[in-house]
Amino acid sequence: MSGKLLLNCHALGHYEELDEGDETTRQWDVRDLSLTLHSRKRCQVVCATAEQEEVVWRLLHLKLKPKAGGLATASGVHPCTDEQIWQRLSPGASLRESLASKLFEERPWLGGRRWFVNTLMDHLEMTPEMQRSSPSRLKGEMRDRFQLVLLIAARTRLVLLRKLLKSPDGRVQELLGQWAEGYLGGIFAFGENLPFACTHRLHVVADGRCRFEDLTSAVEPS
Repeated sequence: MSGKLLLNCHALGHYEELDEGDETTRQWDVRDLSLTLHSRKRCQVVCATAEQEEVVWRLLHLKLKPKAGGLATASGVHPCTDEQIWQRLSPGASLRESLASKLFEERPWLGGRRWFVNTLMDHLEMTPEMQRSSPSRLKGEMRDRFQLVLLIAARTRLVLLRKLLKSPDGRVQELLGQWAEGYLGGIFAFGENLPFACTHRLHVVADGRCRFEDLTSAVEPS
């Protein structure tokens, strides 16, 4: 059973025109992209090239205007990326002070239960001294862990994931998987090897054509 519709694309496309006005010189990054994403659904996005991935990322984030087709989100739905989550922080605030903002849940849901954000940071071995410091002082593993806490606690309905999926920290990957599988909104996850199962897959091949698959459909016996 599908949840609430969050985002809808129909015949979406983007291209570069080598000779302006000559349609035969168009180089398509993405074409014929049609999909819907509902709440509680997770879509893996796999592209043939890094350039295509960036175009799809920006289209779904509503940061790039399509040159064909259309894209719409439900009322009140604003795509948020794991890369932009830092923009929710107040300049000069400590980790704890940042998470006290109304942009974040005080007790987010993770792994079947609610966690206080301070307890979640303790669980990720972020010391009290670290929690009282500025996020700008965080490096490497601890920066990834705090970014994960921000993602888990953020009030969002549609998320695009990319940076955290590349974290080498096994703890980040474990908790990211737990969060994703219990997340009530929708997720677009960019990459091949994900720490959680997806309900759908978007595959963009070299010529820009797209295939959207429902991974929950029953497989017919051969």
